[in-house]
Amino acid sequence: MRSALFCLPILAPLLSACAGSPVGDAIAGPEKLAQQDDAYCRSIGAQGDAYTNCRMFMTHQRDQRHTARLGMAMDALSPPRGPQTCVIVNSDVNTALSGACGGTRW
Repeated sequence: MRSALFCLPILAPLLSACAGSPVGDAIAGPEKLAQQDDAYCRSIGAQGDAYTNCRMFMTHQRDQRHTARLGMAMDALSPPRGPQTCVIVNSDVNTALSGACGGTRW
């Protein structure tokens, strides 16, 4: 119990950074997200079709944010792109393979 109380102040800022992220939203669960969306849409006074559009917009915005963050994570995990290497296909020193090397002329 004592170690849990010690870790709580350390972990609280880290877990709060998860809010709005795919991980944070998964931890919160769909019911909590629906409650947050409902509270927001009601707070701006949306009723009827405007309320429905607000809820759909909130879901769409969350999906776009998750897709963008997952894309950034995938980019971070992909191997780094190194410099291109060119292969000289002609014995003439002034001609290099164009296209693969950006059409560079030597």
